[in-house]
Amino acid sequence: MRRLLTIVVAIRRRFIAVAAILTCISLACGSKKADIKYVAKWKGNDYSHNIAISPNGNIYAGARETEDADGYTYVQYFTPTGTPLGKWGKEGDGNGEFMDIGGIAIAPDGKIYVSDNYEPRVQYFTANGSYLGKWGGYGSKYDNDLSDGQFMWPGDIAISPNRTIYVCDSGNDRVQYFNSEGSFLGKWGIEAPLYITTGPDGSVWVNSRQRRVFHYTSTGSLIGELNLADRENHKPEVPAGIAITDRGNILLAERTRDTIWAASPDGSFIDKWELRELARHKLSRGERIYGNPFDVEVGPDNNVYVAMDRSILQLKITEK
Repeated sequence: MRRLLTIVVAIRRRFIAVAAILTCISLACGSKKADIKYVAKWKGNDYSHNIAISPNGNIYAGARETEDADGYTYVQYFTPTGTPLGKWGKEGDGNGEFMDIGGIAIAPDGKIYVSDNYEPRVQYFTANGSYLGKWGGYGSKYDNDLSDGQFMWPGDIAISPNRTIYVCDSGNDRVQYFNSEGSFLGKWGIEAPLYITTGPDGSVWVNSRQRRVFHYTSTGSLIGELNLADRENHKPEVPAGIAITDRGNILLAERTRDTIWAASPDGSFIDKWELRELARHKLSRGERIYGNPFDVEVGPDNNVYVAMDRSILQLKITEK
């Protein structure tokens, strides 16, 4: 009888221990704040690099015709489900022409702003591509006459809720910001900024060539750095485009592993998703994903769009 009682106690203790472990696992899984599902893959253009979402949900992408083309020289736009609506632009330095699109952003009133790496300026257009204006011009930090409003290799561009225009002046190691017609408002220094986005609160996130992501106030005061790592302490190797969800969570594209990372507003790791794995059971026979996610954007109804070589992926994010 005593031996039987000992066995029962031992089993009970083991049961409690297993239950505790399962509870911990359940709590860990329950703390997950976001999930992403594959929706569709559609051929936006031959090679997409930058994307932006308009207030009505249409997608705008900078594109080039072939892999060997010198630059991204036209803008193409689509419905939220990938139906082409039109395109504009060609290679050149005239109004409405592009040498190499560095970034695209869309203001709350629907105006389209496009930066140009090789012809250092920002142009802006109506929603269907009618030219409205421009500002900028070449200026180098290595020259003694670098002025505010000049650029060297301007990269990504972002627009805050109050219509402030932020431009990565990559070659001059700074971010500049302007009003909606290009009047200079301010600047701050950061080594080789590449990608930029703004949050609902007007704060600014910048990804630099240092492979570091910094968080700033709307006028460039440093708030902190996104020191993102997963539960195995793996970090994004080559971070690219950044987007902020309606709840303030951060989405970061990683080119080398074809992955989208998610972090909470304080930078805590939420999850990451390998894009080929998301689409593995959804693609038609013979379809493939070429990889290289350059940019990520969040549109209406929690749709997430990723610009990749030869395609644009449409995903759906659920935030808890």
